[in-house]
Amino acid sequence: MGVLLSPASLAKQVEALASGAFLQDELDLIENGLSLLRPPEKISTVECAEKYRVLPGAEDGATVRYDRMRTPYNVGPMNALDDPACNLVVMVKPSRSGGTTVVENYEFKMMRFGPMGHIAHVLNSDEAVTDYCRTVVKPMFEHNPELQSRVGTQRGDDTDTFKRIAGYPVEWLSAKNSTFRNRQPIFMVSDETDAWAKTWAKTPKVQIDGRQKLLGHRRKGAVLSHPDLGWKAGVAATFEDSSRGVYIMRCAECGDHAAAYATKFWDDVPEFKLWWPSDKEAPADDRLKRAESEAGMLCPHCGTLLTEAQRKAMIDAALTDPSCGTDGWMHRGQTLDALDGVLGEIEAHPTRGFWIRGLMVKAETLGKLAREYEAALIKFERTRD
Repeated sequence: MGVLLSPASLAKQVEALASGAFLQDELDLIENGLSLLRPPEKISTVECAEKYRVLPGAEDGATVRYDRMRTPYNVGPMNALDDPACNLVVMVKPSRSGGTTVVENYEFKMMRFGPMGHIAHVLNSDEAVTDYCRTVVKPMFEHNPELQSRVGTQRGDDTDTFKRIAGYPVEWLSAKNSTFRNRQPIFMVSDETDAWAKTWAKTPKVQIDGRQKLLGHRRKGAVLSHPDLGWKAGVAATFEDSSRGVYIMRCAECGDHAAAYATKFWDDVPEFKLWWPSDKEAPADDRLKRAESEAGMLCPHCGTLLTEAQRKAMIDAALTDPSCGTDGWMHRGQTLDALDGVLGEIEAHPTRGFWIRGLMVKAETLGKLAREYEAALIKFERTRD
C-alpha cells in the first residue's frame, strides 16, 4: 500500500514540481537527441588514438596520451588499415616495437566511432589471453569511460575477455580449433602467430580468409609476430605475399637514402647497418663492454658511423619526408634512388606488408642492440647452438 503524504509534504512536492526541480534541463534533452542523429566522426586511426585514447603510464597510476612519434614507423600500418583497398596488414616485428598498439588503436576507433562489427583478437594461448586482457584490455576501458559507456548492460556483455559494443561482440581468444569455427569477424587480429600451435601457425592468413570469405570488401585483418618460424611459414611467409614494405631513411650526414632493413626481396636496396668493434680474441666482458659503448649505425653511402641522436632523428624525419615513401615506407612497384629517394607508384595489393627492424625502434639503444648481438655471437662460438 502506498504511503499518504501529509498536507504539508504534499504542498512541498507541488512547489518543487512547479519550480521544475523534477524536470531535466531542456537544453540537455536537445543535446542528447542531437547526439543520436550525428553521423560517426570521420577520423583516421592515428588521429583518433592521439585525440581520444588514454593509456596507463609507467608508474603511480599516471596516464598518458598516445603519441605517434614514439613509434613513427607504425603510422604506415595504421593508415593501411584505414585504406578501403587494403584487406590485410602484415607486420613482422621485434619486441617493444609497439606493433600490437597498431591493431589496438584500430579496434579503439571501431568501438569509439564505428562503423562497428564483430572483432576477434586471437593470441597464442589461454594464458596469453588472460595476461593481455589484464594488462591491456582492462586499462583501455578503465581509462576511457566513453568506451565503457558503449558496452552492453545485459548479462555476459561485459566480461574480462568479451565485450558487446553497439550490439556486436568483441572477443579476445586463444588460437585453437573452437576459435576458428562458427565465427565471422569483420576485423580479425592474429597476434604473435609464430608462437601458435603448429597447426595454425603455418598459415595464419588462411585462418583469417576462412572466417571472412563471405564478408566482401569491408573485411579487415592483421597478422603480426616475430618471425620465429623463418621464411617458409608464419608471418614471414605471409609477408612474402604482400606489398613487402621496407622503411626508408635519409643519412643525417650525406642525405642519401637507404633502408633500415631491406629483406631478401630488395637485394638492390642499400641498408643502414648496426656496427660495433668486435674482436674474437678479446675476453667476453671486454667484447660486451665495447659493443655497448662504441656502437653506431653505419651509412652505406658515406661510411659515417651515425650516433644514437642522429638515428632517432632520421626515424622521425622519414615519416613526413616524401622522398622516403608513404609514411616512410617503400612498397612493391617502387624503386629506390640513393639521391632522389623512393620513386614510382605503389602496386595495388590487398595485403600491405611492413617489416620492422631493431634499428627502427627508438625504445632500444644502439648500445643495447649491439651488446645483445655480441652476446649471441659469444654463445654461438662456445656452443655452436
